[in-house]
Amino acid sequence: TDARVSDYTPHVPDGSAAYDPRGRKQGGADRFLAFLKEELEPALAQRFPIDPKAQTLFGHSFGGLFTLHTLFTRPDAFQCYIASSPSLWWHDEYILQERDRFVQAQAGRPALPVRVHLSIGEYEQKHAPYIAPDSPRAQMLKARGQVDRVRAFTRHLNETLPGLPVSFTEHPRSTHGSSQLYAVLDALRFASGTDAV
Repeated sequence: TDARVSDYTPHVPDGSAAYDPRGRKQGGADRFLAFLKEELEPALAQRFPIDPKAQTLFGHSFGGLFTLHTLFTRPDAFQCYIASSPSLWWHDEYILQERDRFVQAQAGRPALPVRVHLSIGEYEQKHAPYIAPDSPRAQMLKARGQVDRVRAFTRHLNETLPGLPVSFTEHPRSTHGSSQLYAVLDALRFASGTDAV
């Protein structure tokens, strides 16, 4: 939906990502995060016993991009960050700029008390058997190279921030759509600490 595009994408300072190619507004991630932390979370805390020191943010696709943006700009907002099939390709991989600023800011500091998990579906780069290899969808998947991107992204964080636990899962025989089901199940175990992903 249009709201999803706006809420989950970061603001780019030069204004170059104010709208996507379809004319949908972008760049409202910080506003959406403020809503989560300043309005929704307090409202939930009035009704349910919520531990403010055991908070997890999970997102899939653009939601995964939002999760990483939150980690890199407000790392103290949550204690566990789970990004499923994050849209690393968005706006010429703008999230890499945020990642690099985050890594630089953390250099020489004590390790953050957070955990991070990324996941991706096997068929998010190579086409699924039921998709023609010369179809536009197959060509788009190949061009985006999401599996390679997410693997390299995870490896970079592990190498540059060895004190930050970052894990990775590739879900076999899963597409962008079906991988989110497995990611949710993994996220519940990972966030609760009942199972190592």
